[in-house]
Amino acid sequence: MSIINKETTIGEALQIFPGSAEIMLNYGLHCIGCHTNPYESIEGGAKGHGLDDKTVQKIISDINKAIESQELKDNAEELTSLKVTSSAAKKIKELLKAENKPDYALKVRVVPGGCSGYSYDLAFVKSPVPQDEVIIKDGSRVIVDSNSKQMLNGVELDFVDSLKESGFKFKNPNAKSTCGCGESFS
Repeated sequence: MSIINKETTIGEALQIFPGSAEIMLNYGLHCIGCHTNPYESIEGGAKGHGLDDKTVQKIISDINKAIESQELKDNAEELTSLKVTSSAAKKIKELLKAENKPDYALKVRVVPGGCSGYSYDLAFVKSPVPQDEVIIKDGSRVIVDSNSKQMLNGVELDFVDSLKESGFKFKNPNAKSTCGCGESFS
């Protein structure tokens, strides 16, 4: 599955995968760093630099291949941040497709609240903000809120679908206690 497409803005591509800058520069897309480029699509920026459709597709293909390569590398290494299971990734893709938001991502935050002090907050967002972490798993994107990174370190996001329960579940080895409903922790 392609994460980046021709409508992806240059700014979004850089947030999703900072290595996009080098790839775009290698193709002569020299507006990286320009004050207007974060809002311009990859296609628009490339066409503005005289690049043809074939080159635009090659840029997008190379970025997506680099993202996939990074994903494989990340899966091979032990991640210290939020871990996303394949079943959670699959459900995220299904939900985004059902809501007709294929280029969105699931953002995970820890917020004050709940019976035990903190709870998890999930929302679909278009793109990360600076300092957020983007995790790519099986073609889906999960954004870890920059203010929640430390509290989500080592936590696993899973999706469970059984007779007793259905939904996203967090396995938090760092939690000192959880409430009876399983929605909050301390």
